[in-house]
Amino acid sequence: WGFEVLLISFSFITFLSQQYLTASILIFSSIPVFSVYFFLKSGKIELAATALFGFMLIISFALIWTFNGLRDMAIMAIPALLIFSAFLAKPKVFFALLILAIMNILAIGTINYTGIYNHPEPANTLNSAISWSILVLFLTASIRLLGVDLQRMSRRLSRQNKQVVISKAKAQYLIDHDLLTDLPNKTAANRKLSEFVFSHGKTKHDCVMLLN
Repeated sequence: WGFEVLLISFSFITFLSQQYLTASILIFSSIPVFSVYFFLKSGKIELAATALFGFMLIISFALIWTFNGLRDMAIMAIPALLIFSAFLAKPKVFFALLILAIMNILAIGTINYTGIYNHPEPANTLNSAISWSILVLFLTASIRLLGVDLQRMSRRLSRQNKQVVISKAKAQYLIDHDLLTDLPNKTAANRKLSEFVFSHGKTKHDCVMLLN
């Protein structure tokens, strides 16, 4: 909801500033972002992350194409979005967003170079597009490698944690059961009695007899 509030606030501010095109882009872009909340509410975290990064990337490129091209401030959001997607999204989603970003950057440089369309800023050249693409590619590739390493470490720690839990359960079973008969022993009885007393408190009607 925080992102939605910020997006709507920015839309309102740009509308008051008579930047109607920017306000329209932000308002129409805020509508599909609502789906992220419902994905999170249903427990689909990866799908929510994919939708959020995809929508934010589309918003950023809509602003870039509409206004100053490669010199627009919105292009600074592209590396940040790709970095976060490298950590939170699936590998296929990350590579799809990376390819989409590089294709848009190169397309902006190409249409300005060929004269099909010219953005107001003069630095929207093919060389600038290639430079931005290389920067984005190297930055996101390094972050992706770091993300893969962190994911491997997380999976390894998760497996170790499961082994500790299993070992603890086995140790508790050996403590509470007789090795010969595999039946609950006196230690298990005392523990169950202590738990019962703690949960029910002392009353005048409860009685327990232990036969040894």
